[in-house]
Formats: sequence, structure tokens, C-alpha cells
Amino acid sequence: MAFTFEVHKDGTSRTQVLLREYNQRWCDLKKELENFTCNGVPLTISLNSLGEPVICSSNKDGCD
Repeated sequence: MAFTFEVHKDGTSRTQVLLREYNQRWCDLKKELENFTCNGVPLTISLNSLGEPVICSSNKDGCD
């Protein structure tokens, strides 16, 4: 199984590694995803579009 990801203009990407010792809840979620979907890859989104923020403060989630 292959996963694709966005690469920034400068050739970098924003990969993240989960370690249980630092974030047990996310590791537990990943394990449940593995049990449910057989791949355990949680997808997250950035709250921006083309480098511009979709929302401008943490108390607004883009929902009206």
C-alpha cells in the first residue's frame, strides 16, 4: 500500500512520528485505526489553503 503526501515548493514535507512515551492518546488512536482500517494512518488537515489561513484564530473553526 502506498500513501501520497503533499510536498512543499522547497521540496520538504511535514511528516510526523508518534512515540507512545510522548503521546499515548494518539498512539492508541493509531492502533484502533490499524484494527479498523488495516493501515493505521491518521490523516490530519492544515487549516490553510494555498498558504493562506482558512481561519485566523483558534476560537473559530470555519463553521458558521
